[in-house]
Amino acid sequence: MLKMSSIKNTPPSAFVNPLQEQVFDLLSQQNVNYNCIENEAVHSMEECAAIESALEVEIRKTIVLNNRKKTQFYLLVMPSGKAFNSKDFSEQLGCQRLSFTSPDRMEALLGVQPGSATIMSLLNDSDEIVQLVIDQDVVDDQWFGCNTGTNTCHIKMSTDDLLNKVITTTGHTPMVVKL
Repeated sequence: MLKMSSIKNTPPSAFVNPLQEQVFDLLSQQNVNYNCIENEAVHSMEECAAIESALEVEIRKTIVLNNRKKTQFYLLVMPSGKAFNSKDFSEQLGCQRLSFTSPDRMEALLGVQPGSATIMSLLNDSDEIVQLVIDQDVVDDQWFGCNTGTNTCHIKMSTDDLLNKVITTTGHTPMVVKL
C-alpha cells in the first residue's frame, strides 16, 4: 500500500527541489486553491491510483516529445487512461514522426526526469522552447491533478485556475487537440 500524507491545502514543510518551491510560490501568488498530498515515490500512472482516490482527481499523464531533428519539443498533457498514438498525434500537429525526449534533454529543457514530468515544469521553460499540448478531455474536466515537479507530491486544482492563472504565468499558449 502506498504511503501518503493526509490532504492539506498548504505546501510541504520542506521542498524536494527548486521546481517544487516555484510551483507553490506561484500557486500562492496567483491565489490558486489546491489540495496537496505527499506520498512515497511513484513511477507509473498505475501507482497513482491511490493518490487519485485520495484527492478525488485524475492525475494527468504528461509526455515530453521531440521531432526527429530534436528542434521542436512538445509537452503533452492527457488523461491517464487514454492510449497515446504517436502517428495520430504527429498528424494533428502537422509534423513528422515524434519520439520521446531523452532524460538528459528533459532535464535541460524542463528541469525534470522521466516519471516527474509535469505541466508545472513549464516554469523552467522561460524561453518557451517547449510547446504545450493539452487533450480536449483535460480542458473540459472541472479538476486537474498533477505532480509538483517530484513524484512524491501531487496536487488538485480547478482546471480553470490551471488554464487562466498557472499556464498564463508561464507565457505558454496551449494547443488543444483531440486524441
